[in-house]
Amino acid sequence: MGDKKERYWCTAIGIICVFLASLPLFDDGNMYTADDVWYHLLRIENVKEGLLAGQFPVRMGTNYLNHYGYGASLCYPELFLYLPALLQIAGMSITASFKLFIIALNAATCFSMYYCGKKISGRPAVGMIAAIVVMLSPYHLANIYLRGAIGEVQAYIFFPLVVCSLYDLVYGEFRYPSPLVMGLGFWGLVYSHSISLVIAFLTCVVTCLVYFRRVFLDRAKVLKVAATAGVTLLGSSSYWVPFLEQLASNRFKYSIPWTNVSEQGVSWRRLLSIVQDRYNFGNLILILVLAAGLYYVIKKKYRESEYRYIGWALISGGCLLFCATKYFPWKMVESALNSIQFPWRFYAITTVYMGLAIGGFLEEWGKKSLRRTILVISGVLVLFAWNGRTYLNENPIGYVTVEDEKYDNPDDTFNIVQEEWLPEQVNLVDLHGERQVIAADGSSVPFVTEADGSICFAADGQQKSYLVPLLWYKGYAAVLQTSEGVSIELQVAEDEASGKAVVTAE
Repeated sequence: MGDKKERYWCTAIGIICVFLASLPLFDDGNMYTADDVWYHLLRIENVKEGLLAGQFPVRMGTNYLNHYGYGASLCYPELFLYLPALLQIAGMSITASFKLFIIALNAATCFSMYYCGKKISGRPAVGMIAAIVVMLSPYHLANIYLRGAIGEVQAYIFFPLVVCSLYDLVYGEFRYPSPLVMGLGFWGLVYSHSISLVIAFLTCVVTCLVYFRRVFLDRAKVLKVAATAGVTLLGSSSYWVPFLEQLASNRFKYSIPWTNVSEQGVSWRRLLSIVQDRYNFGNLILILVLAAGLYYVIKKKYRESEYRYIGWALISGGCLLFCATKYFPWKMVESALNSIQFPWRFYAITTVYMGLAIGGFLEEWGKKSLRRTILVISGVLVLFAWNGRTYLNENPIGYVTVEDEKYDNPDDTFNIVQEEWLPEQVNLVDLHGERQVIAADGSSVPFVTEADGSICFAADGQQKSYLVPLLWYKGYAAVLQTSEGVSIELQVAEDEASGKAVVTAE
């Protein structure tokens, strides 16, 4: 059986898989109503408006919060949101551009998981089965269509790259292209979702400690990992340097926990529940994983280095799935890892490992002929498509029509979910209504808001300071233009009481 024909079939099935995972998007031009989708649409809108106003990269979203601004672009990674923003600038509707973005993410995830499985096993069929498992898993579908967790959906592209290169670090020589793949995986996570980045990093650290002799006692590997880390940090510095600068300069609501990770772990009953709620890992995956484990042990595949990855994936995936439960000692690490918020976020990287194990197990049935391989892959696709459809039927998706002018309405610019990057003392209620520039004596000063969000007003020489209708983030600048045409830079500081920006005119 030729690998070339197998790859062709895998490509065709991959296209079908992406179509099936994206099927709910083809709903007559309507937007699906997932939990956080409105926030991400608002983020994209602000990237678009920032680009149109001449910002690059976009650092400040001036459309947020009735034009008071919100530092999402400073504190959240938004690189990949430039794609739907540019599509809107090119004339595409807000709904169509977002849906095309999700389809692109699905296609990239499918390819990434296929690459991971093929690279580790050497067989295209393993990669394709693993891709089907990940793409049509309940948690992946929930992130897109129920939770609207677009950052985590982006992270699905890069988890397989980290896992693939991590396997080579442990069992191989970590030669090219593995350092490049690992660097790309972590670089993508930096620009996708910070919590997923933490989960991937912890997974790698623990794995390397478990395989201490294989990793840390190999000088060449240590040097390659150090070089990869350095290049990745440098290549992602456009995000984390401004972010750390903001953390050092302001007090945000992020520092006030709104949930405790130790209280959010799932129970075994919920994990294994037949009822497919949105936090159910996936009974079909667990059944196949159990079958893979039994087959692996009975057939003693662990004695063959060719199938070593199956046992590695089963054990690693099982440990990560345990981390998603309330039985993991989250209380002990809560002070350091409370930012993870929900342990079931471990489902994403767990599915990558489980997909590898299932792929390796099922590929054994079909490797004797191309026809048998195609039947196995097609059967997996049908089975997981049916399971995914059942999951979405039990967790129905809502749809609404979204006008392109939606965010022209100030009331629609307040959906910032848990307000993590809002200055600590800000009360959102105070930001509704008419915006005002307030002079030191309490009087209101007429002002004009420019297209780029900047504020212009005539300063009175008798007033020492002005409270302007912008939330303060480090980086704002103010300039006084004198009647003689001289530009004088003024001090911009934070008003401790309101969290707004104060311009000192003396």
